[in-house]
Amino acid sequence: MSRLRLAAARSLDAILLPGVLVAALLALTIWALIKWREWGFLGVWFFVILAPTSSFVPIQDAAFEHRMYLPLAAVATGVVVGGWVAGQWLVRRGIVPLPVLEATGGLLVMFASIAFDFSRSSATWTTRASFPSGKTR
Repeated sequence: MSRLRLAAARSLDAILLPGVLVAALLALTIWALIKWREWGFLGVWFFVILAPTSSFVPIQDAAFEHRMYLPLAAVATGVVVGGWVAGQWLVRRGIVPLPVLEATGGLLVMFASIAFDFSRSSATWTTRASFPSGKTR
């Protein structure tokens, strides 16, 4: 499990921009929930699942990225469904032919998987090289 120690924000400058961003996202979620229930649900999903592990009180605690996995599933779902809706709109209007859209989607998935695999294997080799001599995994 990865741990990252973060310094607690001690000034208004360090708190203001992230606070405004979170407040804007929360307001956008409420607005979307009223206007477009399906899209608003994704925002509610993100905030409700993240809420139990979040705190406004500055605490000296290790940051664990695993608490973001389930809330980010809402973001990934929004990207996939949004891409599908945009693709349908483009095909319906005749802006992009269906085979071109399918090939583009396939290439995006292929390049994303290659980039992920490259970054992961690259990190593996740098980690291996950083071990002291004589130590094995």
